[in-house]
Amino acid sequence: MLITAVAALLEGTLRQALKLDPALHVSLEPVANKILCIEIRDLNTHMAFQYSAQRMHVLAPFDGLADCAISADLNTLTQLKDPSSLTTLIRSNKLDLEGDLHIAQHYSKAFANIDIDWAEHFAAYLGDGPAQALLDKLNRLTDRAKKDTAVLQETFSSLLQDELKTAPHPNEFINFKQDLRALNSDLNAISARIDTLTTQKGK
Repeated sequence: MLITAVAALLEGTLRQALKLDPALHVSLEPVANKILCIEIRDLNTHMAFQYSAQRMHVLAPFDGLADCAISADLNTLTQLKDPSSLTTLIRSNKLDLEGDLHIAQHYSKAFANIDIDWAEHFAAYLGDGPAQALLDKLNRLTDRAKKDTAVLQETFSSLLQDELKTAPHPNEFINFKQDLRALNSDLNAISARIDTLTTQKGK
């Protein structure tokens, strides 16, 4: 099952992060043995995280009891990389939470603050020079991927608005508002004229 494979991949990645970033243990200690369950609405499934005995466990699908449960779509969940956004998402009804809010905040902050000195770890296998060169190349590839993604999103948006006409262009919104104001003004003038004529006829 795909979600089981994703959970296994996440668990392996987080366990590796725990090895490479000792500060992550300190960040997760306040929620040791506490279960955070996340409902991913898009996938109609639940995934649970538990830090126990200095190890991270990720279970999916999960149908047990949790100390804190979050429910949101995948796009909203990606915004949890910023722990301060948690309460904002709840207030805007984009995310539902049951249980201890502090557990979700601790997990979110811990994952967001993962800081691994990759150059140091690569150097242990490759040497200082090759390790730094590899890291620089990876950073360039990451930056390029971000730029390509931004261009792709802009191109797709432009295609919908200008070519396929399935999404309104911002200029169309402006013109529509102007036309709507003009129509409303004309209707008010006609209504006032009718009232005047009706009053005169009554006299």
